[in-house]
Amino acid sequence: MGQVGGSPDEDETPGRSAAWTPPRAPQVEALREPAEKEAADGCPAVPEGGTVPAQDTSGPSCGTTDDDSLFEAVRPRTRSSRDRSRPPPTRTGLHCLEVPTAPRGGGIRGNSPRSASRHLAAPHTRSAVHTQEAVISSYASDPESNHAGVLIVGGSLGGLTTALALASRGLPSVVLERTGGRTQRGVAILVTGARLQRAIGPAAQDVVGEALGPSSTSQGALPHAWWDVYSALRSAVDADPLITVVEKAHVVKVGQDSASVWARTETGEAWTADVLVGADGYRSVVRRHVDAEHPDAAYAGYVVWLGQSALPPSHRDRPGGPDFFPSGDDMLAVYPLAERDGQVTRFGWGWFDPNRNAHFRRIGAVAGKRVMRTPRPGDIPDELYRTMATAAGHKWDEPWRSAVAEAFHAREVVATPIAEYLPDRVVSGRVALLGDAAHAQTPMTGAGFEEAVTDARVIADALAGTDSPERALERYELHRLADMRHRVSAGQSFSRSFAGA
Repeated sequence: MGQVGGSPDEDETPGRSAAWTPPRAPQVEALREPAEKEAADGCPAVPEGGTVPAQDTSGPSCGTTDDDSLFEAVRPRTRSSRDRSRPPPTRTGLHCLEVPTAPRGGGIRGNSPRSASRHLAAPHTRSAVHTQEAVISSYASDPESNHAGVLIVGGSLGGLTTALALASRGLPSVVLERTGGRTQRGVAILVTGARLQRAIGPAAQDVVGEALGPSSTSQGALPHAWWDVYSALRSAVDADPLITVVEKAHVVKVGQDSASVWARTETGEAWTADVLVGADGYRSVVRRHVDAEHPDAAYAGYVVWLGQSALPPSHRDRPGGPDFFPSGDDMLAVYPLAERDGQVTRFGWGWFDPNRNAHFRRIGAVAGKRVMRTPRPGDIPDELYRTMATAAGHKWDEPWRSAVAEAFHAREVVATPIAEYLPDRVVSGRVALLGDAAHAQTPMTGAGFEEAVTDARVIADALAGTDSPERALERYELHRLADMRHRVSAGQSFSRSFAGA
């Protein structure tokens, strides 16, 4: 289905299992102030408890890290110097949306790391074995009335992949994306065609493969430009009638009770769902609900300056693979980018810089041990751009030196403070985290997107296998948590060594 700007297209809701019908919110409008709402509707005021206020999510989407690595590294080789005609659903019932007071974090916190097999809220009891059709019906979506079977917060790579994985198993979803359309960001993403197909299914993979190019997705060695991967996934999402994307839906609070989950946007609009998946990046709002005692990713102690440049003709017939060049305290990572026809004419690069932390603290991008936001272009003074361009001239060899220096002169660089999150838990009842929201890691692990793809596959398989959200998400966490911690811990070892922490 195509993108939706303000309100989703009409959608007919498949019949739901009679054994389990969570409350829904027909024709939900923006939530009014409690007093006004109670006076107008005679309904209880919307509870305000249940979540911690959202982190600062100001700033452009360009350069922010949501659910995917800035670029995907392999083991380094260090070198020196739906148009549908169905009728709209008939909705009856509630006069207003009563957002339940949601338990925060859930469970009993023990020593870190918490056991992935801890006892969650008791799932709904079932008296019969349910067919796949019943499972699909249990997670039905009704975008017209702001209800989703599965609500995905975050529409970057991890969120789109999750929506496609669910759709390939017959499960509809609604994706809430805070921006009005993504812009170019990141550098490079390594796409493993076989792994991606296992997650999103052959139909979506055909769309992605056509967009990226069959030869470029089968080679499995060179990464693609971030924007190319995002555009390919978005094309597959827009073609799938089981997926609705709602843009400019900036979620600031989430919560749940025993029967459903809810999300509220900064404009006051509310959504309910049977399951909520947080794919909202390293500054995840959803994570604050899942683990209120451990809500923030930690600053790794360095910034990566990101850019893309043309590969000199002399190097296009021998691009090699990702390479890493240390120079003093700094390091340059270079990634030839695969084109649709399999050729290589561009390269992405990341300059790992541990020496300018004071500037990023001064502008508020980093505060204490937290990354607050990705710096805006105006946050970087001209003098610093000039300093970096000059430094490139004596730190790096050709052909990289001229390209990097030129990018700084042209201000075509994104400065990205690196954040890491070692999870103790990624599930609370009907709410789950994936991608960077669950396990933000340094791009040096080279596994950000691959891990998000695996998260999407496992969570989709779990939800397709049962109509009990709690059981499904518990299995997801049991399957994924140990590996998430392993990946992040490995990255933290590099970060401590590189940043001198």
